[in-house]
Amino acid sequence: MPISSAMRRSVPSWLLFTIVTCGASLVLAGGVCWAEFNRYRSDQLDGLSAVAEQAFASRQDTFSRCIAAAADIPATQRCEAEASATAAQDFTSQSDLRSQLDMSAWSYALLLLTIVSTTVSVFGLAALLVSLRQTWTAIRNSREIGEAQIRAYLHCSSARYELGESWIQVTVELANTGQSPASDIQVSGKATISAVGGSPDHTRVLFWRQSDKSEAYGEPVVTGATKSISLTFFASDFRHADNADPLELDWDTFNRVWCELLVGWQDVFGNVQQFPLSLEADWLSFVGPRTRKKRTKGDLAIRVGD
Repeated sequence: MPISSAMRRSVPSWLLFTIVTCGASLVLAGGVCWAEFNRYRSDQLDGLSAVAEQAFASRQDTFSRCIAAAADIPATQRCEAEASATAAQDFTSQSDLRSQLDMSAWSYALLLLTIVSTTVSVFGLAALLVSLRQTWTAIRNSREIGEAQIRAYLHCSSARYELGESWIQVTVELANTGQSPASDIQVSGKATISAVGGSPDHTRVLFWRQSDKSEAYGEPVVTGATKSISLTFFASDFRHADNADPLELDWDTFNRVWCELLVGWQDVFGNVQQFPLSLEADWLSFVGPRTRKKRTKGDLAIRVGD
């Protein structure tokens, strides 16, 4: 019965290749073993026939010598009896030799069968390993797809800042759009402040400072909920990359702030997930005074997010 196209599509190509290869190898090895066994058997029989012919010729020669050398009938009979005994011993020896040759032939056949079975076993083991690998890959892919459908997905829905006399507080709103809770919420990163001057076409940075790393932890976020996490950066934490001294300029002179944060959490499968988040706010004004008055509270623009 021919295999339908649907069945052919359902069978992996690697499995069809393995089956065809094993079958062809088995047929080829069986043919080679059968030809080798027949050749070996033929050689043994030819050698045995040659030995039998030689023994028969020796017996005939012995009888001829007995008849020619004996003077009377009793002597001839004794000579023939001795020749018959010798022939019987030769026949026994030939029978033993034939048995040994048969055993040798079967041993050779068993050796060939062992080689064939070993070859088939090797191909079978290779097919089993490939099958196990494909099965493991399918299980892993199914598990990853299932985890991706069920796990928690956090994103930053909004962000805001608050300025104090010597500190900046950044608050991010994290929303969970996945199908399971997110736990071990952590937000970490650094803030950078700078003073930007010049014109809209030719801006220049008058100074900039970067803070030390700050971290904050939040409560678990269930499906469809939103949680707020705040990080606070103090003026004493801001330093120049080439200067270990704290910020010496007036805290009111900067007109731009941005934060490079990393948001991480743990899903229900125990895997750690994270995404980068870049926030920015500025008070640049190139008409009139160089810097607009900073508001103590406001929104942060999300530049990069998940």
